[in-house]
Amino acid sequence: MKRVLVFFACLIVSGSLAAAQDISEIDGMDWSLPESVSLSPVGGIWQEDDDITLPYIRASFAELDWRDLNPADGKFDFSQIDGLLDQEARTPLIVRINWYGDCAAPKWALARTRVMSERTIVFWDDAYYQAIAPLARALGRTYADDPRFEALYLGFGDGQKSGPTCDSDDDGWGEYWMTDAEIHEAETNFGLTAPVMEIATKRLISLFADAFGDNAGKLAFTNIALFDGNEESPYNAVVRELGPYLESRGVGMRNGEIETWLRYVGTQFGQKLTPAPGNTARLSTDEAFARTIGTRHWGDENEFYGPEDYVIESTGPYSNQGYRFYVSSMRSLQMRYNHIAIYLDPMLELPKLPWDPQGLLVYQAKTLGRTIKDTPDAFTMLGERYLRADFMNGPIAHDPTVHDGMLKIRGIERWLSEIGDSQPAFKVNMPEEEAYWAQYYMPWDIEYEYAARASDRFEFDLSDELMSARCPGRCTLSIKLSYLGDKPATVQVETADETSAAFDLTADGAIHTVTFPVTSKFAGSLVNNADFIVRSDGNPLTLLLARVVFDE
Repeated sequence: MKRVLVFFACLIVSGSLAAAQDISEIDGMDWSLPESVSLSPVGGIWQEDDDITLPYIRASFAELDWRDLNPADGKFDFSQIDGLLDQEARTPLIVRINWYGDCAAPKWALARTRVMSERTIVFWDDAYYQAIAPLARALGRTYADDPRFEALYLGFGDGQKSGPTCDSDDDGWGEYWMTDAEIHEAETNFGLTAPVMEIATKRLISLFADAFGDNAGKLAFTNIALFDGNEESPYNAVVRELGPYLESRGVGMRNGEIETWLRYVGTQFGQKLTPAPGNTARLSTDEAFARTIGTRHWGDENEFYGPEDYVIESTGPYSNQGYRFYVSSMRSLQMRYNHIAIYLDPMLELPKLPWDPQGLLVYQAKTLGRTIKDTPDAFTMLGERYLRADFMNGPIAHDPTVHDGMLKIRGIERWLSEIGDSQPAFKVNMPEEEAYWAQYYMPWDIEYEYAARASDRFEFDLSDELMSARCPGRCTLSIKLSYLGDKPATVQVETADETSAAFDLTADGAIHTVTFPVTSKFAGSLVNNADFIVRSDGNPLTLLLARVVFDE
């Protein structure tokens, strides 16, 4: 359902003449952008399904084995890669090579390297470097300049099969971490120390960076979260330094499990916490850090959806999947990711209302990897989401925004901040018996989060750097407010130049989005240096998401 209020009357507001308004409302979330907005030129969505081709999918994915690509010392067979690249429907192509476990390694390489009990090759040995180096250089010579070759994952550690045999169903991803037991074994039997790990890892990164030269941004290191579960371990101190090293070599990064949406709040990901009222914090990305991403592959995976038992057991009931995809997707964009891996089948089967995951897929495909210079919109996702301060965040545990051992994140922001004194609203229960919906970073006595904030007056601040680049004078924007219609309310939007018509929101207990077109100069000239204010009369507005769209 769509409601439209066309307002033709002229209003005198703050000495200026308000323009005619065309305010509209739709059921559910509104992911629309101007028709002129095309798919993102840097990155996008890539599929992990083999049988789906959609126009907004940027790339496909292939997992290959070291033994097939490099069957003999000095001999290379890239026919698998070439065959995939020759299939137009499969390109651009992202490749992960299993070169970190003994199950996929060629026999000649295994004869020269050492292997741990969980089948991981000892990657800090010089023998491993010498075995893998010719393949790295051959891949660089062959594919670094091929536009069809989108990315190559760099995985060291996490053996290809975590089990006693190579028939185990527990696939490793080559992600850069170890269990406590593996670390103990590595230290006791294979000479691992933090300095040894740092030297070996940087040496491997440099090997591939040198091989790909000016296109080292096609390389994605997996990943730079934590090496082990002990926050203060020397290994984790090394990991936190890898981010700057990857940047210095022009290499990208791929994390995992953005479905656990507050997992990555550390400074190695460029994350910035800003104190806010009520001992809360706003979460954004430092703009200086964002500029270092450039065209480097910078991404994550968003995969745990569908009716399968293993998904339900680890992430909670099927009914939560639209909400989980909404929050994790907006977190991906807030982190300035430019690539997201998705299994499309489950997304296409989810109900459209209220979260519209199918529309959100297209929206992501157009906004991933965007910068201040070309973004079609800005947003803040409101609520109150809780994070144990000692969970996977290193120095964040001592951040001034931490109170009572936790962070209360009220806004997840991309160039738009809510700066008023709103209150948390729209409680979403994520109980232990539903696996906390995979949000296992929450404080031990909290099994919920808030998906919105409520107030009769919201004040918003648009990034000065964004507006200076995109709208230095007067411009026309669409302000989209996604809200829970829990109570009757009448809403208006105030800017420096005008106040909109009053609009009666739908009070049916469902989620809706109302759009206010506004034309004004956005220079922080309102109270508290706000760029625009949303007023609600009758009852507080319960607001989930505010999105500002540049009308082009």
